[in-house]
Amino acid sequence: MYPLFEPFKARAEAVKAAGVAWKPNALRHSFISYRAADIQDVAQVSLEAGNSPSVIFKNYREVVKREAARQWFAIAPEQPENVVTLKTEAGQ
Repeated sequence: MYPLFEPFKARAEAVKAAGVAWKPNALRHSFISYRAADIQDVAQVSLEAGNSPSVIFKNYREVVKREAARQWFAIAPEQPENVVTLKTEAGQ
C-alpha cells in the first residue's frame, strides 16, 4: 500500500474498532463549521478551507454556537509528563 493511504487505513481501522459510522468529509465539515463560529471571519475560513465565502455562508455559517466551537478546538489528548511543549513566538 502507498504510504499516502496509511492514515486513511488507520482511521478506517479505528472507526471499525469503535463501532461507529463515519461520514465522508466529516472532519472537514466539522472544522469549517466550528472555525467559522469561532473566528467569525468567513473570508479567512474560505481561504483555509478552499471554498468560496458564499459556500461557507450557505452551508456552514450559524450551524454551531461560538462557545461550542471553542470547546471543540480545546479537545486535545492528555500530555504525558515526559513530553515537553515547545512554544513558538506567536504562541507564547
